[in-house]
Amino acid sequence: MPTTATELPTPPPSGDWPQWLGWANELPNLAELGLRCERVGPGSVLIKLDRSVLSLNPNGAVNGGLVCAAADQAMGLVALTTLEPGALPATATLNAEFLRPAFAPLTFQAVVSQHGRRLVFVSVAVEDGGGRLCVRFSGTMAAQ
Repeated sequence: MPTTATELPTPPPSGDWPQWLGWANELPNLAELGLRCERVGPGSVLIKLDRSVLSLNPNGAVNGGLVCAAADQAMGLVALTTLEPGALPATATLNAEFLRPAFAPLTFQAVVSQHGRRLVFVSVAVEDGGGRLCVRFSGTMAAQ
């Protein structure tokens, strides 16, 4: 049975970034997508995808839908680092530019470019194992 939001523990206090890292890696959505949070700090998150949990595309690349889902998780996590305690982010916009096939392992670098009380603007750069930019995301998270 899926976990509901009310069953999830709240994020640690801001500034306790080692504790945030542990908390992030216990989130069911990250594990279900095969993601691992490597670094988290104020307005910045680094997430890794070593291998796809879905079948690869015929060319061997990670499915674009999985890449979008992973970027969305990175956006939500990085937005949480800037929101007031108790506020939860919801995706308001998600834009993607697919520049080349995304061959695993992939790195998702999410950065908050601007934020207020209700809106958080995020960019996510997705790089392959060779450091080549594969996908560029931008989006807005709305505080709930």
